[in-house]
Amino acid sequence: MSDPFIGQIMHTGFSFAPAGWASCNGQIIAISQNNALFALLGTTFGGNGVSTFALPNAAGRSFLGLGLSTASGQTYDPGEVGGAENQTLTTANMPQHNHTATFVGAAGQTTASGSLQAFTGQTTTQVNTPADGSFLANCANAGPAPVKIYVPAGTAGTPVNLGGVNITGGSFTPQGSVQVGPAGSNIPFSVMSPFLAMQTNIALRGIYPARN
Repeated sequence: MSDPFIGQIMHTGFSFAPAGWASCNGQIIAISQNNALFALLGTTFGGNGVSTFALPNAAGRSFLGLGLSTASGQTYDPGEVGGAENQTLTTANMPQHNHTATFVGAAGQTTASGSLQAFTGQTTTQVNTPADGSFLANCANAGPAPVKIYVPAGTAGTPVNLGGVNITGGSFTPQGSVQVGPAGSNIPFSVMSPFLAMQTNIALRGIYPARN
């Protein structure tokens, strides 16, 4: 097998770095013992650039090509990291959708009901021209003081419900609240593609690569 290029990255089926290689775990190493590799990597992956530099950290990450992505327009620089293994949707990035809304009425306000009432035992004189609060008719009873069906508002007496009368129109304002059932539980979900974990190594020694 020919010598690798210094800085070359290799996956292996075994779980250790062979001689002349190091695991890509982001570890900090001394420049003085790895001058050639530092000349190629610099502080792209970390380190102070004076006495130390860092190796790439491949743990839990996929490799991505450098440069401009024609699909997204995003430019990727050497050593740049991004992405996340898990993500949680928020209202800002989830698709627009509807939820079932349920009206919950306040106590005693879920239905509209009523009755038309008159006072018994009234003898107020009937008027010929109906006006606000005037009588509509007399009962057909005999005697000098016939009982009135309706009397002006505010008249004292015992109210009774009238039958055979239809009430139409009017308005009803429901009292209560509209409740939208909760959806979701904010549990993060994985956004990682199917993967196979492999030992990832970088060559510490070998051929110094020449540029084209």
